[in-house]
Amino acid sequence: MKNETFLTMISQSSYAATVQNPTSGTRQLTWTPSHFYAQGLAIPPQNAVIVGGKTGTEDLAGSCLILGCEDENSNEYVSVVLKAQSRDVLYENMTNIIGKIVN
Repeated sequence: MKNETFLTMISQSSYAATVQNPTSGTRQLTWTPSHFYAQGLAIPPQNAVIVGGKTGTEDLAGSCLILGCEDENSNEYVSVVLKAQSRDVLYENMTNIIGKIVN
């Protein structure tokens, strides 16, 4: 991935930053990954390294996930699943996609 700052942020177990609010000053925020691979709730295929990703769920869009991963040769891939009917289906589809990439 070309943007090293972005790559650093999405590959961490958490990311903390100080943010400025125009009316109440600064505050410290911490973000943690919400995708199931980072939480240990989904198991990626063997030979796949999950770099990071972004989830989203909305009535019209369904469950969505964009994910950066690498194969055993450090080749980088971006996979996207949109409009899954549920989180279970979302991660089943994503695991299948990643499995086809790394195997």
